[in-house]
Amino acid sequence: MLMVPNSRCRQRILGALTVLLVCGGCYRHEVRDFAPKAGAVCDAVEFKGNLFNMGTFHVWFNGLPAVHENREGSPDELWAWVPEGATTGPIRVRVDTGWGFVLGIFGTDHTFAEDFVVTGTPARPVIQSFSPDQQTVMPGETTTLRWSVSSPHTALTLNGDDVFGSTAWTVTPLNTTTYTLEATNVCLTAKSTVSVSVSAPTLTSLNKKTYHPEEKLRAFGSGLGGSGISSEMEFSGGGTTVTVPALSSSASVLEATVPTTLPAGPVTVRALVGGVASNDEAFTLDARTNGAFTEMMGSIKTKGQDCLGKKVKIGPSSLGGPGEIQASFSEGNKNLWTHSFKPGDLGGAGFSKTCELGAIVQMPSGGYVSDYLMLFRHFASMKQLSATAYAQSPGWICPSCLHLMSSPKGELVITSGVAPVGPGDITITIWDMVTGKKVGASKDGNCSPNCNSLSAEVITGNKVRITLHGTTVGTFPIF
Repeated sequence: MLMVPNSRCRQRILGALTVLLVCGGCYRHEVRDFAPKAGAVCDAVEFKGNLFNMGTFHVWFNGLPAVHENREGSPDELWAWVPEGATTGPIRVRVDTGWGFVLGIFGTDHTFAEDFVVTGTPARPVIQSFSPDQQTVMPGETTTLRWSVSSPHTALTLNGDDVFGSTAWTVTPLNTTTYTLEATNVCLTAKSTVSVSVSAPTLTSLNKKTYHPEEKLRAFGSGLGGSGISSEMEFSGGGTTVTVPALSSSASVLEATVPTTLPAGPVTVRALVGGVASNDEAFTLDARTNGAFTEMMGSIKTKGQDCLGKKVKIGPSSLGGPGEIQASFSEGNKNLWTHSFKPGDLGGAGFSKTCELGAIVQMPSGGYVSDYLMLFRHFASMKQLSATAYAQSPGWICPSCLHLMSSPKGELVITSGVAPVGPGDITITIWDMVTGKKVGASKDGNCSPNCNSLSAEVITGNKVRITLHGTTVGTFPIF
């Protein structure tokens, strides 16, 4: 349906058209003259006219388009440069105003009657050679680009940077990089490009397949570093990623310390050389779970217990001797451990806090009433160890000296009892249930007046710190 404008709209439209008709000729671009009348390729030519600060301009020298510029927005000055290949002939200037006609501004298309005379062309520079000292480098390694350029040339750039007056430049590419050398004489240019390849570092092997926290890891491969090159190693495992600086590096060997903040289990490691990553190599981190030991003696009882799906049943022994009872540890229908023993006053069977360790405390066969044999089994590794502990020595009775303590996941056990060296002294021993071995030698500590303050914790996955009466007895390496 055709809409007819109302009278007010018609008046406004007619008014706008009247302004255009009246004022259109008042704002037409004009191109009046140019100077000089002759010149060489690359020379500047100035045009005189008006409204040169409005519209879009095009300039041709005898049919060849030219680069042009309205300097500082001047309304009456326009400059253009004689293009390469131009010959003597007329200059044409066209100005497009687009929608400027709505404002009463009209463009123009003007060809001068007088020819511009082209007097010559400057020499184009020649890049005679351009090459790197090394075509392939390691990340972070430097190489020198060298070149030779014929004269004359008025400007020289390398990837846009001014290198005029130089014949060589040292670069440190982080990735494979293309370098462009551009020589200019007035407005004529010559270009040459070269590429420098950056080889990603490669790991081929590790000197071991199992490491401990704070242990030195040695990786072998190629492009792993060298003098002045930043090399790191990135460790990832259990959702944790840690990057550490290399202890030493060469092109084929990289060494770093295994972090203490990674959880035990499978770990991957990669080299970072100059920020470029290598492939991954895998190893197993043998670490112990950090955290405090908990006392198990309180759970040692002569009655059955349930512990997170595991059970221990205690009853008469069908195989043992007089006074013995039998403890049977199980998980579902699976028997984990069965043992007959004489409990004595302090004996029995029980679990660690996380149920990953079972323990039995019994009087040793033929032993004294104050002697106890502690047996403990780690259900994950099924390693079983034992230790004899004493509740008294000549002149000193100390039931509180008996300790059976478990690390957070039952991977380590601490036992303690009265030491034979004299009243007030106890013997403390650390056991590794993953390897099934005693960790180092026993450690004596003074327990007077009692041993209730004994505590311990696993730190950095590879050490046990033992405290007695608020004083550190010592920090002992596990591995």
